[in-house]
Amino acid sequence: MSWGFHNPMGGDNVLMFKVNGFIHQGDVIISYNGASDLFDVQLLTKQGKLVKTIENIYVDQLIDVIDEAVEHTTDYNSRINNFYNFN
Repeated sequence: MSWGFHNPMGGDNVLMFKVNGFIHQGDVIISYNGASDLFDVQLLTKQGKLVKTIENIYVDQLIDVIDEAVEHTTDYNSRINNFYNFN
């Protein structure tokens, strides 16, 4: 939920979803590479332009890697407090 996750779609060895994070807004594509048994993550703009590719990610690293690319900033806690008016 913190990424603004919505509209998930899956296919053979691929998961795609939309995000609306502090750092990235657009699509995230996670693809499984069976040869290496690892995952790749691609970030695309809302218009479909490739912004970044992160390769060779272990399954237990996926959430942290995506969080760093989509949502987590150095001032994350203050941004959350401001967004939800927790001040």
